[in-house]
Amino acid sequence: MEQVRRALRALVYAARWSRSQITLSYYRTLYSGLSVGKGVRTGRGVHLNVVRGATLHLGDGTYIDSYAYLVSEGQLSIGERTYVGVGAMIVAKDRVEIGKDALIAAYVTIRDQDHGSDIAAGPFNQQGLVASPISIGDNVWLGTKATILRGVSIGSNSIVGANSVVTRPVGEGVVAVGAPARAIKPAAQERTLG
Repeated sequence: MEQVRRALRALVYAARWSRSQITLSYYRTLYSGLSVGKGVRTGRGVHLNVVRGATLHLGDGTYIDSYAYLVSEGQLSIGERTYVGVGAMIVAKDRVEIGKDALIAAYVTIRDQDHGSDIAAGPFNQQGLVASPISIGDNVWLGTKATILRGVSIGSNSIVGANSVVTRPVGEGVVAVGAPARAIKPAAQERTLG
């Protein structure tokens, strides 16, 4: 019985891998600005959009989970072995850079642009977009439903708590929470016995 379960699990894994590779092949033929590293996988319903002249890079071993939405109108780069969670939305009008080994939880929003907000200039939906680059370091964990706004940098080895809204830079190796997010303590470090 255990052998049957293992065989079925292997079959399911192979089917998911095949679907993922078909999805990525489809998007590579559609967008010349898309580059995909080795071992990249996607879940169901992943949406990629690379506007003409823009670039989207997925590093080796990256996994984009189901129903994530990635759009590049400028430069969007995701580092090696990064996980992008279910329903996450990442939009780069200018530039969004995400380092390696990042953990982007479910329903995180990362957008490097806002609508203009000058009341005298007319309706907001008719004003142009204002964009500023976002930089997210290596080994960063963004908690579920965190929102990262334009012009923000998050240092390596940092954690952003669930439902936090990052409106200003977050340093290296800290835990930031709240709306707006602020650093509350250093990120925990592993203690070694010796």
